[in-house]
Amino acid sequence: MLDATIVATIVVAAISLFGTIITAYLTQGKLSKGDAVKLERRLTKLEDASDKVELLYDTLVTRGLQLLISPHTPELDKLMKEAMNGLAHLSTEDAQKLVKGLNDEFINNPEADVGRKLVAVLVEAVVKKEKKLD
Repeated sequence: MLDATIVATIVVAAISLFGTIITAYLTQGKLSKGDAVKLERRLTKLEDASDKVELLYDTLVTRGLQLLISPHTPELDKLMKEAMNGLAHLSTEDAQKLVKGLNDEFINNPEADVGRKLVAVLVEAVVKKEKKLD
């Protein structure tokens, strides 16, 4: 849900930026200094939002997975530790195994702690998005 909100915000900012660029083009480059300043501010906000999303993803994956590691799930722990080093290092097959493990051990497990379920759901969403699973 948070991911969709951030993406929607970025899309709106990008559309706004695109509209400003088209307006500038249609007015034959007669972009006023005030419009140029507004455009620069929009770009800065978009860059800041992108940095925040990246930080959020990295934090969810590294810190979130640290909370889920358990001596009772050695195979899943191995995958989680690999993911903590960066999702780019994780193969698609291992990412699928990780998502399945998160579902089996936490998300779909009625005995799992609610806090751990929440972390697992968030990490699962990040992994699916970054590795383009589903």
